[in-house]
Amino acid sequence: MTDHGNPGDFSMNWIS
Repeated sequence: MTDHGNPGDFSMNWIS
């Protein structure tokens, strides 16, 4: 889940 675009999606981005 590398959708590094919104600071709110960090919840799933940090996993990648």
